[in-house]
Amino acid sequence: MRASDFSWQSGCGPSSLPASEVHLWSLSLEQPPERIQIFRDFLCSEEMRRADGHHFQRDRDSFCLCRGYLRMLLGRYGGVAPGEVRFRTGDHGKLSLDPDFHEQNIGFNVSHSGRIAMIALAKQRRLGVDVERVRGAARIDEISGSFFSSLEDESIRALPEEMRVYAFYACWTRKEAAVKALGGSIAALADRVIVSANPGGPAQLLRMPSDLDENTEWHLHDLPVSEGYAAALCYSGSQAAVFLWQPNE
Repeated sequence: MRASDFSWQSGCGPSSLPASEVHLWSLSLEQPPERIQIFRDFLCSEEMRRADGHHFQRDRDSFCLCRGYLRMLLGRYGGVAPGEVRFRTGDHGKLSLDPDFHEQNIGFNVSHSGRIAMIALAKQRRLGVDVERVRGAARIDEISGSFFSSLEDESIRALPEEMRVYAFYACWTRKEAAVKALGGSIAALADRVIVSANPGGPAQLLRMPSDLDENTEWHLHDLPVSEGYAAALCYSGSQAAVFLWQPNE
């Protein structure tokens, strides 16, 4: 599916998360101090220390908004208060719910860039989301050669010059979403995860690691975002209904 196949809905969203659905939330990181404080109050003491460890106020606010909103959504779907949600940290710093505390097996993934954050949630699925602010052509060839497969790199270089920046960010977000769903790093999986790079075409997974369960289904979608951004979602399992929500500010 293409980004144009999806549309955002505004509001507070649903109170439950069916197993047949993937919910994606997009929120602005430009928020007034009083709203940021609401989400900061959801954090545990360790998360507050992490927030305060950022040098810039903008980064402190972004952490509070992303983690606080994640807690709010997980609390809503899990039937607990946001402050009662408990996490654990796995390989590559990947955050997950503490299985001893939550029995609903809710998976999630968070990404933010510029002034946009995205949170993807689903039950009994592996999923990854990535959003990137388009920053221009600087170092694109260097990064593509280091982190993309030769097929992806050559596909981008074969395009007209005016399309290469968009192709690079389409490829990066698609690949990063898939890598995050696998729980790995883009450097380690550069040649094992291969995606389509054409920014005008549908997002496609061309290769996934062969040592995974061959019966696992994977789905990759571009997401509609503001001009100057690119975003993609990847999830495992049977085809899901994907719902996109934006909270009322």
